[in-house]
Amino acid sequence: MSKALLIAQPSIIFDRSSSQVIRLPFAKSTVGELASRLERFNRGEFYAPSASAVAAVKGETRDRSMMADPIDVGFAALRLLGSAIAGAEALRKSGSSCANGPSVRLRQSSVVSAGSLLITHPVACLLQPTLHRAVILIVSADRSGVFGVLLNKRLGMSLGEAVSSAELRDELRGIADEPMHLGGDVGRGGLLVLHEQPQLPSAHQVADGLFFSSDGLQGISSSPTRTRVRCLTGYAGWAPQQLQSEIDRNVWFLAEAAPGEQLADLAFFECTEGQSDQWLRDSLYSASLSQLSEEHAQLAQVPGDLDVLWPAVRQIYTLQSEELKKRIERHHRAPPDSNE
Repeated sequence: MSKALLIAQPSIIFDRSSSQVIRLPFAKSTVGELASRLERFNRGEFYAPSASAVAAVKGETRDRSMMADPIDVGFAALRLLGSAIAGAEALRKSGSSCANGPSVRLRQSSVVSAGSLLITHPVACLLQPTLHRAVILIVSADRSGVFGVLLNKRLGMSLGEAVSSAELRDELRGIADEPMHLGGDVGRGGLLVLHEQPQLPSAHQVADGLFFSSDGLQGISSSPTRTRVRCLTGYAGWAPQQLQSEIDRNVWFLAEAAPGEQLADLAFFECTEGQSDQWLRDSLYSASLSQLSEEHAQLAQVPGDLDVLWPAVRQIYTLQSEELKKRIERHHRAPPDSNE
């Protein structure tokens, strides 16, 4: 679990002001040297399970091309590792957030497309509660951007309770009790629906037996056939380069349903009576992440409670965030042709 807390700094980020991915050189200092090597070990800003982790450590040991005093870098690395180990030990004592989830088999993927899943790294979005421990279904992906909805964040109310008009509530018929889900922070207020009704004029196919509509409940509530639906408000969106840069930083693990598996069974996975909204978040997240490999399953053991998790990573997270801000400031101050 301690490797999950080894937070590095990215060498690339997406710059919203220019809508481009920019490369940030590391400072020629002990902090910069350590950040550079940690990113190489993590294979990104956050640790990604890899069979070559041992080889990466050996490679760093053999590499003598340091721009800072090796002894200083070594001591800094020991302090960072000690902090990660102490944080991991505290998390182990608190217990994990794993719970039984859907049995849909998943596998790692390298291509973002409709039907792909994004699973948040357990410590990547600590300051973004909506995305923390999120499982996101990609609904569409093309040159204009990527659009997806969260699958495991309930809002604690039903569809009927979310609708203000009594007349409209009457039209909902048998689906008024369907729970409302948070699809993302963008465009909240509108109603989006995942469903199983391909005959609807607005239906957009996401995967076998799984469809998406962005115009609310048109046709769904009046359908004579009772099928599964998931009602959401809000969505998550990225520019194509933006999402790829985040995947390269290991903010997200990219996954897909294994051959023969029904993604709809995961998309419509729901709590039963007596289970909390947090249970849905943690069970779907842990089950999805654990499918990718044995080491991903270990990452799924990281507790999801921010009150427990944040104290364990605060020191590392704060240090790296402050240094990253300095690197971004240096980038914007540097002349256009400068490598610094």
